[in-house]
Amino acid sequence: MRILLIMPDAHMHKLRLGPFVRSMREAPLTLTTLAALVPDDPEIEVKIVDGSVDRIPLDYPADLVGISVITGCAQPAYALARHYRQRGIPVVLGGVHVSVLPGEALLHADVIVVGRGERAWPQLIEDFRRGQMKRVYREHLLPGDVLADVPAPRRELQRRSGYMMPNTVQATRGCRRTCDFCTVPAVWPHYLKRPVADVLRDIRGVSSQIIAFNDVSLVDDAEYAKELFTAMIPLRKKWGGLVTADSLQNTELLDLMVRSGCV
Repeated sequence: MRILLIMPDAHMHKLRLGPFVRSMREAPLTLTTLAALVPDDPEIEVKIVDGSVDRIPLDYPADLVGISVITGCAQPAYALARHYRQRGIPVVLGGVHVSVLPGEALLHADVIVVGRGERAWPQLIEDFRRGQMKRVYREHLLPGDVLADVPAPRRELQRRSGYMMPNTVQATRGCRRTCDFCTVPAVWPHYLKRPVADVLRDIRGVSSQIIAFNDVSLVDDAEYAKELFTAMIPLRKKWGGLVTADSLQNTELLDLMVRSGCV
């Protein structure tokens, strides 16, 4: 069984040198995490393609295609879905745009995933193997604010040379703020924190001394951030990420950020 996971070209911040393309941004975690959520089975082969840095193989002999959709890439994503469906390959659409406009996305796919994919995606694959896929999969709401059991991303499937910052880690998901220009509160209405031990496992899995957090707002929960940064100090990594300006008024938090390797 071959699964092809795609992110369409976002046409953002790229360096081109002849045929070589490098994204000026950090490596996304979407596809590498979805690949890690695929059941561990030697009969399942997973290929991931970020269209921003690599050519999307339109002739790939996939049994199932998954496409992650952001609003800026919705139309190209729908065109890709149409191409693979015309080849007789079932297409799954997920991601931010699908979660915001599921009715629209459903017109262009065999299956859609609304919300997170930690439980829905493995279940979808098992249903596909049994020939019992549903049209819509919705991720369950967590009873608390802890996002556990997220596997380490399968970085080996991603071309490291395609990104200026290839080593990306995530500690939190969502944001506690409700800025009216932002889709985050609509897509992830709850601010979720991964267990610190899980985040440290992912950091230790990176051989480089430099990492980037792709969290929307890494320090929204100051006490959690302090626990994380304290645990990171012995790892001696250098890191960057997004924080809100008002968090810098918390001198204890700022000191731990610096001591943990924030550059």
